[in-house]
Amino acid sequence: IMATSDNYDGLNPRLNVLLPDTQTYLLEVLWNGAPSDYTLTASLSAPEALAYGQVARAGAGDVPVWQFDGQAGDLVAVDVSGDNLPAGAIVRLVSADRQELASGAISPGISPDLEALLAADAPYYLEIVWPQAPAPYAVSLDVATPDSLAAGDVREVSSRQRFWTLTGEPGEFVSVSVTGPEGEDAFLRLLDDRGRELAFSSEPRGVPDHLGTLLTGDTPRYLSVNWYETPQPYTIAVDRLEPQLLVPGEPATGSGASLWQFEGRRGDYAVVEATLPDGLYFALRLLDGQGAELGTAVNASGAAAGVGVLLPADGTYYIEAFTPGAADSYTLAVQSAPARVLTPGVPVEASPEQRAWRFRGQAGARVTLSAETLVADGDLTLRLLDRQGNQLDYDDDRATGTRDPEIVFDLPADGEYFIEVGWYPGTSPAPYRLLLTTE
Repeated sequence: IMATSDNYDGLNPRLNVLLPDTQTYLLEVLWNGAPSDYTLTASLSAPEALAYGQVARAGAGDVPVWQFDGQAGDLVAVDVSGDNLPAGAIVRLVSADRQELASGAISPGISPDLEALLAADAPYYLEIVWPQAPAPYAVSLDVATPDSLAAGDVREVSSRQRFWTLTGEPGEFVSVSVTGPEGEDAFLRLLDDRGRELAFSSEPRGVPDHLGTLLTGDTPRYLSVNWYETPQPYTIAVDRLEPQLLVPGEPATGSGASLWQFEGRRGDYAVVEATLPDGLYFALRLLDGQGAELGTAVNASGAAAGVGVLLPADGTYYIEAFTPGAADSYTLAVQSAPARVLTPGVPVEASPEQRAWRFRGQAGARVTLSAETLVADGDLTLRLLDRQGNQLDYDDDRATGTRDPEIVFDLPADGEYFIEVGWYPGTSPAPYRLLLTTE
């Protein structure tokens, strides 16, 4: 099914769709009640070209789709205007492969109606969707330049200001917080220069939304401020965070938004844990030396929060920690242990502190990984990863009635592979037995 339409102009449906290629298509007419006679009309029209800076006009029902050529990193702003535009009309941004990228309500007196960051050099389409009979309109397309934000900036802006460019020195870590009206719920997206999402943050209502990033200097970083409900005016602030040294095995105390760093080795399994006062909201992110997110943990009620990850390379790693109050303190610790060698055909029993294992395999070999909890209420998970830390397979429960996982996987290449043993969220780590077999 490419598209559907139910109600248009009373009870008469109308369907507009972008066809991907030349072929035969099937149109099906369905009924909510008893079928009756009907009249069906169809028309084909090519998208109309639209250029940056152009204002184009269309009559009622004319040119439902416009086409333009965009470039990666373009922040496009689309505005639709006209007399007597029906309430509920929207404008959709569609990619060359017919996927919706963004949409916006057409609102008289509010501009732009749609704003989006393009991810590739490619043709794009704009579709006007009408809930009632179409009306004459004008559409304009422009390339906008996001305002810049740097450490130390605090801005109070309207809800229409959604995109920002983060600027600063390479290697600088900046923390962004957004505060809106009480009870409103915003979320933040960090984007690269091609519009691809790098990180996402959505704090609970009543907690300022917060997101940090390491500025690399090679490509711009964009920030998008979004709302789950009606967009609202907000205050956005940027702070520079200086990393504090966190030595594995030596707990440290922090508060508010803070940044920590530690040295890790490829193949080590690092566990970051925070001890919190009861009722304290806390979030942490584990990042590699380039600022790429490796893992996250959020705890809305206090007590503890933690994240574990297999380190993909030798070097520096960062921990971004956040509590909404500068006086709210926590204790942070990191433990790191190398992955042990797992010999095929030899079962091993291990404590919950030993979570990472490694073995060498050959292309085409079928491996079976089986884990068995050694306590009555244990609930294990298994992950198989390549030497870069990319997940190849995952399992929680191998079959109904058991909480023990099993992975059967055909190895794609000769080389080293890693196994991560974990526990289902909400269950306690406990001793386990692990077995690797190969065919």
